[in-house]
Amino acid sequence: MHFAFLGTSGSVPSAARDTTSLVFVVPQGAMLIDCGGSPIQKLGRAGGRPERAVVVVITHIHPDHAYGLPALIRNLVGARTPAR
Repeated sequence: MHFAFLGTSGSVPSAARDTTSLVFVVPQGAMLIDCGGSPIQKLGRAGGRPERAVVVVITHIHPDHAYGLPALIRNLVGARTPAR
């Protein structure tokens, strides 16, 4: 198991730092703590396989902790839907 900070900014992201999020990666998948912007790309860079995300924990409902959740869900649904 390892963990990585995916974002360490305050409520407004900058060009170099995204909003707060953290991932724990285990062989079974990943546990994402909070979900800032671009979660799929950040999970991949941290060594997690986004399609195997097991748990997402949103610590509280402020936009900077949850605004990436719709994008994460959309990408995961797209990854599991067979192409026609």
